[in-house]
Amino acid sequence: MSRASRSSRDVGQTKSRKSPSAGRDVPRKRRADSGAIPEGIGIETLHELVHCLESAGVNYWLGRGLFRQFTLHKNFGDRQGDIDFHVLREEHARLQSVVTDLTDKGYELISGPEHGHKVTIRKRGVKVEFVFLERDGDILWHQAGWPRRKRYDSPARAFGDRRVEMFGVSVRVPNEEYLPAVFGSGWRKNTKGSGGRLMP
Repeated sequence: MSRASRSSRDVGQTKSRKSPSAGRDVPRKRRADSGAIPEGIGIETLHELVHCLESAGVNYWLGRGLFRQFTLHKNFGDRQGDIDFHVLREEHARLQSVVTDLTDKGYELISGPEHGHKVTIRKRGVKVEFVFLERDGDILWHQAGWPRRKRYDSPARAFGDRRVEMFGVSVRVPNEEYLPAVFGSGWRKNTKGSGGRLMP
């Protein structure tokens, strides 16, 4: 059989493996994303970042993927490629001081001037993004996505003083209306890249 024939036959079929005991095909288990953050290191990083942000008095909110995952399943999950914190644009200078302290603790600054909508750092393979919230009337919006940049809007009132206990640490998070506002009415499906609108 030609290589092309094999490829066309396999399209849309579920891969399987032979069970050594039963001698029959069984479905493969879904694997964690290869670039996903290991849970233990991710939780340690979350603890460290929350402590640093709160010690510096920065108004922050855990957001996006990890916040949605925890809201839905109360765990870290096996699909987190980064940890996202929202920070008000007007707190940029205070955040820069925190980032300087974190680089002294072994974090590497990996974002550049072209990434004006966020500040990204990394340590032990864990990427942390501080995503700025921009004001537009009674809306706070942020940018995400590459190369297809998207704008995500939330009511400003979604960013208050709410806290949740996550893995042994009290974390500031947005109010409940944040998730449907950012990811759309189907946010509970936990589909990566959902919500928002394309930017010019």
